[in-house]
Amino acid sequence: MTVVPKRSLMSLEPYDPGPLPRDLAASLGRPVIPLNANESPYGHSPSAEDRILKVLREGLNRYPDPLARELRGALSRHWGLPEDCFLVDNGLDGVITLLGITFLEEGDEVLHGGVTFSVYRSLAGRLGARSVEVPMRGDWSLDLKGFAERITPRTKLVFLCNPNNPTGTVFSHGELQEFLEKVPPGVLVVCDEAYGDFADLPDFPRTAEMIAQRDNLVMLRTFSKAYGLAGLRVGYIAGSKRVISHMRRAKEPYSVNALALAGALGALEDMGFLRSVVERVIREREELQGGLSALGVSFVRSYGNFVFLLFGASSDRVFHGLVERGIMVRHYGPLGAVRVTVGRPEENRAFLDALKEVLLEVRLG
Repeated sequence: MTVVPKRSLMSLEPYDPGPLPRDLAASLGRPVIPLNANESPYGHSPSAEDRILKVLREGLNRYPDPLARELRGALSRHWGLPEDCFLVDNGLDGVITLLGITFLEEGDEVLHGGVTFSVYRSLAGRLGARSVEVPMRGDWSLDLKGFAERITPRTKLVFLCNPNNPTGTVFSHGELQEFLEKVPPGVLVVCDEAYGDFADLPDFPRTAEMIAQRDNLVMLRTFSKAYGLAGLRVGYIAGSKRVISHMRRAKEPYSVNALALAGALGALEDMGFLRSVVERVIREREELQGGLSALGVSFVRSYGNFVFLLFGASSDRVFHGLVERGIMVRHYGPLGAVRVTVGRPEENRAFLDALKEVLLEVRLG
């Protein structure tokens, strides 16, 4: 007899990140442009670096604060919620896993969009819960009405990615309010706003304000995207004191290291840097979408730091053609789509030039 994993894992595939940029560059013999992971091309704040260097000078022989009190205090001031309404963990993947460990029993249902962040689906499988996909609307946006209709007595978590990854679509404050009125109090609604900093929608949900009035609503945010700290892995959740206290029971005590805590604190102290990055990304996103329109490419209007391109049956050839030219993008083969991260101006131009060549090859057969 051999050792076997739990049955609920058997339907899952290990995460495949694809080749690293340096490995692809070595195989191609040329530099590559990584536009596949929705990272910031503008680095991190000098304030974050200063905080990290201070910790290095003091030494790494002591454990970090397991409660992340200094960072939670800064988040409290930033969002206007009590410090006890925040929990910090090892990236949003860590936060999402902790949500599942805290609230999911075997057989519970997890609702999520049909085309959205894949971790929601894998969370259910890892913990023996049932993944329930809500089909997307015709414009690739989340169907909040469809979500409400699929809530059952077994539903425990509802994941709403806003802006949605990978499609870049958003829902408004009013739409979220209307949806929440239909949600039973025993169902926890998780608004994943990892890309919320890039959402230039006038009526983007003011989720933090709603948390003060609703016990079954939480907000997820990360330092990996607009703050440029993807390599440190810091994410956090804002929710009611009751929800956060339950999650603290299940949290590993030292899941966020001292350098990550310091970098996140420094980044949060430099709002000028954040605003500069967000402004540049939004400006370049609009330029990129204009370039795609000029090429006749179908895409979904985005409010994130990426764009979802629709190629249908040609997507495989487009993807491989871009990779051969050193442009790394994310391929969604079954959807006939490709997701490209908004890069620096010169990176976006290189992508558009490469895409133009690839499309010509595809059209010529």
